[in-house]
Amino acid sequence: MPATSSRSWLFFLSALCVMVLAQWQVSSWQQTHAENIDQLIDAARGVLSGTPHWRAYQNRILSPALVHVMGWFSYQPMTLFVQYALFALNAALFLLVWRRTGHHLLGVLAVAACGLLWILEHHRWSYTWDFTEAACWLALSWMAINRASLKAVLLLIVVSAFNRESALFMCLYPLVCGALLLRQDAAQGRRWIKGGVLALVAVLLVTEGLRKLLFGYSSLSGVGVDASHAIFENHINLAINLRLLATMVEQASPILFILAVYGVSMLWFIQVGISRRAPQLVGLGVALSLYFASLLVFGLLHELRLYQPLNWCVAYLLLTSQSVGDAMVEVSSS
Repeated sequence: MPATSSRSWLFFLSALCVMVLAQWQVSSWQQTHAENIDQLIDAARGVLSGTPHWRAYQNRILSPALVHVMGWFSYQPMTLFVQYALFALNAALFLLVWRRTGHHLLGVLAVAACGLLWILEHHRWSYTWDFTEAACWLALSWMAINRASLKAVLLLIVVSAFNRESALFMCLYPLVCGALLLRQDAAQGRRWIKGGVLALVAVLLVTEGLRKLLFGYSSLSGVGVDASHAIFENHINLAINLRLLATMVEQASPILFILAVYGVSMLWFIQVGISRRAPQLVGLGVALSLYFASLLVFGLLHELRLYQPLNWCVAYLLLTSQSVGDAMVEVSSS
């Protein structure tokens, strides 16, 4: 059999495995949320109607809008959205790993590991913006590895700003890159820093503007105008999470292992970026690390769904960041 034909068959079989794995995730998601699917749909609709569960959700309009559009073509728009999202994320991860490493099997294994971890992180709540956020972080990771232009990075941040406030942490990427580039190319470094500052201001304005202008009242019983979160509309759960951590340590909770995997991986990205003189990887590692650390303040650590959006980008970076060249010291001009 010719080599070209063998490679074609290998690619076809790998793609088939990726599709099967994605369908496995979709089936698992459907079984987990069979009893509360209406609540998940209401959570998305609430953002569009100005009656989200919490005021902090009001700026997350992109993904609910996509679900609304899918409702024009399907009686199960939420399920259709999840299905498309998982197929797209898995296909993107497979293709990115395969193109970077040249190994089909490695791409399939990356998707399989992601899928298993994603299923282990199932939680009663599964929001539409979690899936889109995963795509945004994976896209930023690809941009970092491939030294995408400042304009491309800023465009991604703007899109992400309408999906979730984690776009604020994405702004750290151009800021850190710019700071590290100052010694090699002062003009380039200043341009990236200015872009990061502008992006940070824009995301803050979009986030707070949408929360202030569009929020009417909470659709959760007894919450009303959500007055307890009037300042920046965020939940502050640091004290609760510190108590949770103490309990997890005492009980040897497996959640600690998941947290350790993410934390060590992100610190490793920074170390690789420093050793390889890659400001892009350092910037991405800092952005991911601080975002992950912020979950200790604003999230609830036992809600494993919080970590699902990180699965694909962490898997991609673990398999490809080591191949970043030692001489990667310049960022593509905007």
